[in-house]
Amino acid sequence: MTNSFARASYKYVIASLYTPRAIFYRLNKGIREEDTAMSVGCLEMVNSLVSGVAYSRHPYSPIEDSIIINAVWGLGPYAVNGTVQPDVYVVSKDENLSILETKTPVKDAQLYSDPGGGIKEIPVPEERKTQPCLSPAEIRTLARAVLALERHFRSAQDIEWAVDARRRLIILQSRPLRISAYEKSGLKDGYAKISGYPVLIEKGSIAYPGVGCGRAYHVYRDEDMINFLKVNPRQSRGFTLRKLCQLPF
Repeated sequence: MTNSFARASYKYVIASLYTPRAIFYRLNKGIREEDTAMSVGCLEMVNSLVSGVAYSRHPYSPIEDSIIINAVWGLGPYAVNGTVQPDVYVVSKDENLSILETKTPVKDAQLYSDPGGGIKEIPVPEERKTQPCLSPAEIRTLARAVLALERHFRSAQDIEWAVDARRRLIILQSRPLRISAYEKSGLKDGYAKISGYPVLIEKGSIAYPGVGCGRAYHVYRDEDMINFLKVNPRQSRGFTLRKLCQLPF
């Protein structure tokens, strides 16, 4: 990293205190602007061959006491921001850490660390596009680490991880997994199908749980957010406002 890039990065981090997401978070949590501060930490970048997230319980159906692992090629942001559909591995908590389910969709793009500074997107090599990011042995190694973290912190965990070029597992972060009151109740299949109406979509990945109605809009870029109906984000606790600035108040 060059000195000029380091200075620019420092300013970028400080300015992130005023991103739409950060502003919404403070408004939603009742945190005053004058009570916030921003520090900048410098860490060695992991040159990730594979990255992802892991949950020690299902994040939206904790009655299903299994480990959920999401994985993508390259750096981790594409595992969570929807750019790439990640691999999904479901692992039992039994003695053998049995792999219950494996989904390996096509992964066309990945992020990698640019030696000149920053990150950039590159195509996934053709031979890896449909290949699982993790081997069964690596899935079980990660699952054992997930269980160890859950035991250590005595609560369900939301974990960020990476595998470097030498196929070494690195735990980047572990934090408590947020589970809503409805999900803690253990209710399952709580949303009954309404008879007399066709099912339009029955499968998919949940970005955030909940119930809603109204028109559906395709969102391919920030400007498409203007098509959404007016909402009051302070009353919509489940609304993750990455693009708060697009919403009219």
